[in-house]
Formats: sequence, structure tokens, C-alpha cells
Amino acid sequence: ARLSDGNVYTIGIAAVDLAGNVSSYRNGNSVAVDLSAPSGTSITINNDAVFTNTATVSLGLAATDSSAPVSAKVSNKADLSYDGVNSDSGTWIDFASTKIWTLGAVDGAETVYAAYKDAGGNISATISDSIILDRAAPAAPLITPIVGYQSNNVFISGTAEANSTVNLSLAGGVTVTNIAVANGA
Repeated sequence: ARLSDGNVYTIGIAAVDLAGNVSSYRNGNSVAVDLSAPSGTSITINNDAVFTNTATVSLGLAATDSSAPVSAKVSNKADLSYDGVNSDSGTWIDFASTKIWTLGAVDGAETVYAAYKDAGGNISATISDSIILDRAAPAAPLITPIVGYQSNNVFISGTAEANSTVNLSLAGGVTVTNIAVANGA
């Protein structure tokens, strides 16, 4: 008989000799049938942030399964192999909902991959999350010189890195902050 996924079966055992005599049955252990991989799987880097300025990040890991415990395999490589950066990458580790992780050494788009395995050995599909690693400070803004004397209205223009924020400090301790710069102008 085929056993159904999600059911628990108690195994009974008896011996039959060559003459056809049957011993009394003994109840054995209960066996849970689990043919389903963990579900509800997810991975997030720094709470789904778009950018980070440090290679050390916090991963959010999630998976649910009826046969606990669940273990996780995490790597900076899509094939979930050892990534050369994190000592436990590419190996099955005990599940935890958060994990400190190190991204690769190069600034730019970084992706972290994960899969989950339950006690029955069922493995989820590989999932991933990406973040942009940017450890370089933007170049100092260029300000177009102000010519002549202006009355109460002074117009300052210049350029800065696209999508950066410019902080302007004036004599007398006045600071203007959070001037969004779109497209570098």
C-alpha cells in the first residue's frame, strides 16, 4: 500500500514461519510520512533594503514545515556551494530566523541565495534576495561660483552624484540639509 503524505502510521510486525503459523503482532514505532518540501520560504537582506554601505548584513530567513526541524543552506553563489567568504556557506546549518552574513568583496549588486530542508530530507527551491553594496563616498559637490552681491535671495547651483543628498553649511552656523539632487544637477 502506498503511504499518504502528511499522515502518521503505526507499524505492526508479526512473523510467519514456513508452516504458515503467525506470531502475535507487536506494535512498532509510529512513522510520519513527509513528501513535501518546506513552504513559505523567504530570504531578505537588511529588511529588504535597496542599498548597504557595509559588506556585513543581516539576513532574514523564513520557512515553515510540518516536520521540524528545518535547516538552511545559504551562499553568495547560486549553486549554494561554499562561497569563500562565509565559513558555513554551502553547508546545511540549523535554522534561525536571522543570520549575520558577509557579502562579496566587490561593490555593486550582490545576491544571497538560500534553500531549506526538512527532517524528511525534502529540499525547497533555491530563493534569493539582492542588495546594492556601495562603500564609496560620493564625490564632493561642485558649486557654481556666486558672482556679485545678492540681496535676500541667493541662488546656488552645482552638481553632485545622482540621487545623493547635499548638506549646505553657511557662515554663522546655519546648515541647510536634505536638498535632494536628482540626476546630479
